[in-house]
Amino acid sequence: MVFRQCSIGGRAYRGYADEGRTETSDDNLPTKHPSVDSVAKVPPVKVNVDLWATNQSPSSGPNPQHQCTSEGEIVIEEKKKTVETPVCFRDAMLAQDIEASVSTDPNSENASHSRLLNGFFTVLALCHTVVTSTDPVTGKIEYKSQSPDEAALVQAAADVGFVFCGRDKEVLSFRTPSSVPEVDKYELLNILEFTSARKRMSVVVRKIGDDGRIFLLTKGADNVIFQRLKDSEHELMAETEAHLNEFANTGLRTLTLAYKVISGRWFCLLPGSEFWLSVFSCIEADYFDWSKRYHEASLELEGREDKVEAVCSDLEQELRLLGATAIEDRLQDGVPETIADLKRAGIRIWVATGDKLETAIGG
Repeated sequence: MVFRQCSIGGRAYRGYADEGRTETSDDNLPTKHPSVDSVAKVPPVKVNVDLWATNQSPSSGPNPQHQCTSEGEIVIEEKKKTVETPVCFRDAMLAQDIEASVSTDPNSENASHSRLLNGFFTVLALCHTVVTSTDPVTGKIEYKSQSPDEAALVQAAADVGFVFCGRDKEVLSFRTPSSVPEVDKYELLNILEFTSARKRMSVVVRKIGDDGRIFLLTKGADNVIFQRLKDSEHELMAETEAHLNEFANTGLRTLTLAYKVISGRWFCLLPGSEFWLSVFSCIEADYFDWSKRYHEASLELEGREDKVEAVCSDLEQELRLLGATAIEDRLQDGVPETIADLKRAGIRIWVATGDKLETAIGG
């Protein structure tokens, strides 16, 4: 997965990626993976395999090469180990806009776009289930996830200065260009998980040490997010949709980002008996009411999934649009060769990909 382009606040950042080199153990020359069609055109070769010719003692280790003999025995070469370095997203205009946003006057005409930039990369950096680890040699943060998409999105945010530093229990650490060298901290209140039916994921977070506002951060398929936006977002939605279609037509997988501030009046909730007057916590009314319904739905024995989804859907309304991402879904090593073998065997293959028809056609 490689982050290629994005649209933020109606402005497209085409960008360019610093391609990582594929290095072998013998040299530093990059290797290019063959396409499925080019591999499929290679005619099959019939060979006589002499298993005894490759026999070796257990202590001798792998034989790096076996030359083809005059009897037509197969040539066996040990496959060199490849190591791919990460691909970093770069865009000159985006870098300028982010740098300018750090010192932007809140009352200036650029303040609105600066807030969208900050919100966009905040969603990328915090709305996920990515796990962090630190490379013992380089000291760099590495992102690991069951979903390659999530890791690519979090890495893209880090590439431009919005670095997810890790999670400690329910506290998320996050460093931004405006907070360096300090680290912002967010309390993770809820994770509304992605499912094939929901086609979206959300997290509810509260910024620690600030005014205590609670945010809903959401990412998902454009057709799902668009129908949940505020009425005032129609103009930005049209601009973003045009960029989405452009991204999809080039075979890139797209995702739409949005957020909202969960509002309401403040009140104090005593955690337990009325005698615990010295211990209290402030919880926003709207979120507290929703959280109570969410907890009750998660305990239901019958129809739990539908009831939880209904409660989640209630919160994921009246969203503010931030923009969209476009990532390239690359084939893993060996996939072109495997597909080519299947085609030579007469096996017909159908591949379904993406949420948009343009993505499937362009890919």
